[in-house]
Amino acid sequence: RITTAGGATLVADVALLRRAVGNLVSNAIRHARSGSTITLSVRTDGSHVTIDVANEGEPIAASDLDKVFDRFWRGDRSRSASEHSSGLGLSIVRSIVTLHGGRATVRSGPDGLTV
Repeated sequence: RITTAGGATLVADVALLRRAVGNLVSNAIRHARSGSTITLSVRTDGSHVTIDVANEGEPIAASDLDKVFDRFWRGDRSRSASEHSSGLGLSIVRSIVTLHGGRATVRSGPDGLTV
């Protein structure tokens, strides 16, 4: 199940933003626990807009968090579905976000929530 919350006005290239959010959602679906909910939330903080995509699944090791947006990085074998992934989706997200003057970040807790 996918839920949404919040809203904002954002000046962005629509096709690129759609691609970035689509890549995040696709990744969240791939790594979500069966029967869990993926949440997309949007909020503004001054002149900044934050788009979060959260899923419940196996946590990402703290030592791997800084690699998540690297090209071709796919994590450990238990998180990787190599036959369905090129390892480029999240690096494309980072490129699109950077192009728009933003930054892509990730956090993943021991409770299995990854945002």
